[in-house]
Amino acid sequence: MENIEIIKAKLNELGEDYDSLKPFMQKWLLKVEEAIQQQELQQKEALEKLKTADYSVKTIAESVGASRTTMYNHQQLLKRYIEHSYQASVSSSPFSAISKLQEDKSLLQEQLSKMIERDVDVELLKMENVSLVNTLEGKNAEIKRLEARVSELSEENHRLKASNTAIPNKPFMKKS
Repeated sequence: MENIEIIKAKLNELGEDYDSLKPFMQKWLLKVEEAIQQQELQQKEALEKLKTADYSVKTIAESVGASRTTMYNHQQLLKRYIEHSYQASVSSSPFSAISKLQEDKSLLQEQLSKMIERDVDVELLKMENVSLVNTLEGKNAEIKRLEARVSELSEENHRLKASNTAIPNKPFMKKS
């Protein structure tokens, strides 16, 4: 029996053993479970009915035994009345509130995703910036070293030129 298995599972969650219970308690548990299942079935049916309880000019016209043309006559008063009633019903429906909350949640999740993506991009840019600063510091150190070397070579070049002018020019002799 399916209900007994459900009862056993629920009792197990409560730390109780079905088989150790007296028969009268087992009978009561079976009746209680049947009542619970009946209530759950009624709730499911009611929820399904609420979800699908959409009405329109056409469905109202059919339920009151009038043509749709009648609903559209007299400056569409009946049509406007039905639409107004529908909007009032929708705005007070918990399902519209749930739908609105789901939309809001979706928008917030999208914003959160974009913010996370932005933050990841910022962190990547920071890491790239640190890397570039380190590279730049290395390049600047190399430039200073090369500038110092150029300065040394320039001084050496001046010294060599100065020493070269101090030595008299000797004619170049050809060997025969």
